Amino acid sequence: MIPPGLFYHGHDYRDYPHGGESMPWDCDLELEVGDTVVHTFMERADIVNIEVEDEPGELYRMIPYDDIYVAKRRVTNVDFDGQGWDHVNLWNWIHAPKRYIKGDNGEIFRVIPLNGYSLCEEVKKEKPSKLIETVEEKDIDQRVGKVAYVGKPNRVYRVGGAGGLDLDGGAEIHPGDIIIKRRGDIHIRLEEDLHNRFFDTPVMYFIIQRKDIMGVKG
Repeated sequence: MIPPGLFYHGHDYRDYPHGGESMPWDCDLELEVGDTVVHTFMERADIVNIEVEDEPGELYRMIPYDDIYVAKRRVTNVDFDGQGWDHVNLWNWIHAPKRYIKGDNGEIFRVIPLNGYSLCEEVKKEKPSKLIETVEEKDIDQRVGKVAYVGKPNRVYRVGGAGGLDLDGGAEIHPGDIIIKRRGDIHIRLEEDLHNRFFDTPVMYFIIQRKDIMGVKG
């Protein structure tokens, strides 16, 4: 099940401290029934499980929408950026936009970042010399990332007054861009396991909202 809509009242947390029923930002409801999602880590005490009497063995979990990072939706056709939909074969799969992945059995999935997030690949630190290699050079450069999947920007955030502020409007990003983060500690991995189950690939992704992107490398 998904909610009929998302509620956003726009009051700043400082002016409306008990306004927890509102989303922290104004965004579109993009989930559909049947989507597979990745959400923030939830402590056992925070999880609300629901059992339905006429569905024995099934367990449902209530998750706040703003705690969901990305969805994966099974599709049969690919949208070629406004040029029409087409069933995927080898040729047009190669030319498909960077928002689709294939499953183990050839299924096609659309990747949909939610809540204003985009997914970036981690980037290794640059080596100062080809002749010298240290452990530190194998580490991840947490100042930057390579854009992989772009989500819709949030319209406003609950800060700066009753109407909120548009904090996502300054950074235009595209797949392949190298982004520079405002702070290196803004680094939430989509999954911690290198054999990550959502994408079934060793590539490690982190999530970021546009408000936390300082710019794009030229």
